[in-house]
Amino acid sequence: MPDHRPLRPCDSAEPHRLAFSVRRCRRSLRRPACCPVLHLRGELDVAATPTLLVAVARTLTPGRARPGLVLDVGALTFCDAAGLTGLLRTRRLADAAGTPVYLAAPPGTISRLLALCDLERCFPLHPS
Repeated sequence: MPDHRPLRPCDSAEPHRLAFSVRRCRRSLRRPACCPVLHLRGELDVAATPTLLVAVARTLTPGRARPGLVLDVGALTFCDAAGLTGLLRTRRLADAAGTPVYLAAPPGTISRLLALCDLERCFPLHPS
């Protein structure tokens, strides 16, 4: 059985650095948000998917439809099959709450992954 090696070594110089993070957008009086925005940063993989799903569940209110949920994926550096499954599970959670999911600023790697899996129509782009 091969040795398991963590993605980030425990004794790295930056132990506080996260491989993945989700941050809610703060609304301002000058520019109110049309719908909730989650900013995804880092690597979306099997270790990060639960964090994404918890953030989405906290953002969506059951029984209260919203105009949409925007996932800002512009700062994602990596997404594998587990991350793609996390995005699909996010969409399923949002559909159950009556809320469409939009992607904002997808980098080329994410766009290519969605195109390869024929999922572009599942995740429409948000205009801003």
